[in-house]
Amino acid sequence: MTNKNNKIVHTYSTINPLLNVLFLFQYGLLIPFLLRFESMTPIVIFTVFLTLICVLANGIKIIKHVFWLICIPLLLILLKTVVTPVLIGEDNTNDILLGFLSIGVSGILIGSASYNFNRFLYYGTIVGWMNFAILFLIPVLRMDGMSYMRFGYAMLPTFFFSVYSLFRKEHKIINGLIVLISGIEIILFGARGSFMAICIFLGIVFFLCLKRRENLLFQTVLLTILIILILFYDSILVEADRLLRSFGYSSYSVMKFLKLVEGTGDIESTSSGRFRIYQVALKQVAENPVFGSPLNSSLITAGISYYHNVFFDVVVNFGIVLFLCFFLLISKSYIEATKADDMQLRWIYCILFVLSFGRLIVSSVFWQRPEFWLFLSFYITKRKSFLKRK
Repeated sequence: MTNKNNKIVHTYSTINPLLNVLFLFQYGLLIPFLLRFESMTPIVIFTVFLTLICVLANGIKIIKHVFWLICIPLLLILLKTVVTPVLIGEDNTNDILLGFLSIGVSGILIGSASYNFNRFLYYGTIVGWMNFAILFLIPVLRMDGMSYMRFGYAMLPTFFFSVYSLFRKEHKIINGLIVLISGIEIILFGARGSFMAICIFLGIVFFLCLKRRENLLFQTVLLTILIILILFYDSILVEADRLLRSFGYSSYSVMKFLKLVEGTGDIESTSSGRFRIYQVALKQVAENPVFGSPLNSSLITAGISYYHNVFFDVVVNFGIVLFLCFFLLISKSYIEATKADDMQLRWIYCILFVLSFGRLIVSSVFWQRPEFWLFLSFYITKRKSFLKRK
């Protein structure tokens, strides 16, 4: 009996939190292999490996919430093929189904494993340091094969966990430097979506994770910085572009924003075509508001595989009713997070929420995002922890 209890404790405090952290950081940690093989095969192998370890450590028992979290998306895909079948153009149903069965199910299983919140945040900080060591020289050395978009999103979890540790006043010099350097690199060399994710994260942390009395100085500093950025953003952009060019670098993100500030670009060019895509999505919603459009509607109407926004993807493909259910679920999760007494739980919620939606509101497709399914599984299976009161 003692050995069994020791195994459960070891799984809860060591294996499960580490599996969740490695699942979050897998892209950044595997960058050397991805650049070497020029394919996603290392990600697939690593995901399968983590899932097998999770099943071996926790058994194959699937609780009711996990069962429905896996079955509902599968049922929705099946119903879509019956109610609104693909009639013309390329059928991407198999790609969606394969993405969910591989990445989605893995994220749900790993995210549903119970774990110690403190150990999760500790491992996240340590693995974040490793991730930083692998990534931070990539934009400086101009390594081929690493796009600006992938770099920014791969560095984001390091920034988030280091911010948490900095608030906890743990290894202040190391975490302070990592927050500073990774933040600058994400803003200058990452995608605009990753920069927006930083802003969303700091905003949610400000309202959700900071106690006013204990963090009054930080809140004052943060508000001052935000005010300065808002008032002098045009001068800051010009100076940043000039400084980068003096060292022989260029920033795609800075260039896009600078064109808008200088009046040489419009919203369409600054958004890299997203404004037109969103207009197409709204038109699709107006034409098929109840049952939604076929799963390949984005391919037919916009020439892309998704609408570059998770909410548009849901409402276009599945209709207004299911969209409202999805929106209410996400809103409810945030409201319950604001009421949670456990501050570490709030931090984990912030990290997983922004890693998911900070990217999905401007790019990528939710069927294939590991952070999204990890977040949903975390919230649904650990909802009782949100509702506990001290």
